[in-house]
Amino acid sequence: MRTPKSRRILTRTRMRRRITKKTGNKQQKGKNPQADADSKPDNPESTDEKDLEKEFATWQTTEGFDATAIEKSLSPMEKYGLRFREDINPFYSVFFINEERRKMEAMEGGEEIDIEELESQKAMEERQAMEDGDLLATGIQPEDLVRQRNLYRREKARLISEKKRRKLTGENWVERIDGLTQKPFWYNEETGEAIWDIPTVVVELRAHDLARKEGWNKLPTKPLVRVMEYLVPFPDRQNCSIVSHHWRSCATDIKFVRHVYPVEMGALAREPSRMEYNHYVTMSDALAVALPGDTIELSDGHYWVNDGLIIDKPVKLVGDENNPANVVIEMSGSVLWSGKSGWIEGITFRRPKI
Repeated sequence: MRTPKSRRILTRTRMRRRITKKTGNKQQKGKNPQADADSKPDNPESTDEKDLEKEFATWQTTEGFDATAIEKSLSPMEKYGLRFREDINPFYSVFFINEERRKMEAMEGGEEIDIEELESQKAMEERQAMEDGDLLATGIQPEDLVRQRNLYRREKARLISEKKRRKLTGENWVERIDGLTQKPFWYNEETGEAIWDIPTVVVELRAHDLARKEGWNKLPTKPLVRVMEYLVPFPDRQNCSIVSHHWRSCATDIKFVRHVYPVEMGALAREPSRMEYNHYVTMSDALAVALPGDTIELSDGHYWVNDGLIIDKPVKLVGDENNPANVVIEMSGSVLWSGKSGWIEGITFRRPKI
């Protein structure tokens, strides 16, 4: 039944007409201010509402509640507005779309579902997927689970060991040519890493192969330095340095140099547990553990010696060769050098000012 909507639309339409008519009357009355002032009611809005209600009641009594009679009494524009509101506009509202969707779901839900047919169809789809190779399936028994678990662990351990072997042997690195620069670079097939320099593991393996081919003269640096750590710097390590240029570079490796922190680097506040390898707080500590032929390096700064220095072994003290004034040993005592030989370079000894 369209009567409620029709009544609302017609009411709005009549009200707009009435307001337009009233506006025109007011404009005409505005030409005579004195007459307008005499005929101005106390409440214009309430008067307009009463007039509209009276007009609507008269129109309703004349036309009645029949939808056909109401539509016949409408103007063409009012009929178009009524048809638009009832037939066209609802299709563009979210409420109408949701209602239609609920109706469709309710209609579909009313059908009966054949569970057996669905299960058989699903079984056929799974069988077809297994035949096509898209789905893997097995009919394993519970008693075979232990064996399958052991096989899985064995295969996993094998893959891990193979990965470690490739990492240690450098097989995961391959040399390729850059397409833009036409220069060689190294690519890791497992991690996807790409570098320009030769990987460390490849360098070590090449050095190992060269040592096996050339003999002791081409022994890799790392193991050779490790062997020389067990030798006394003088004369054993010094004798090794005359074998070849390679052995000499290993005998004088920076790892064998002992370092002393200056006061400016917080030497006295450092904890022994946090000291780096071959680093010491005072010169007395470095001389106590030094071996004959060791090199003790002093950084730029000041070093306080309160009880003097006793050097009873051949050692080498090195500071700043270019400017000895940068390395200063503040002596309160004296230096007693009883070793057979030694070397001092780039160090300034002086008495502290009182």
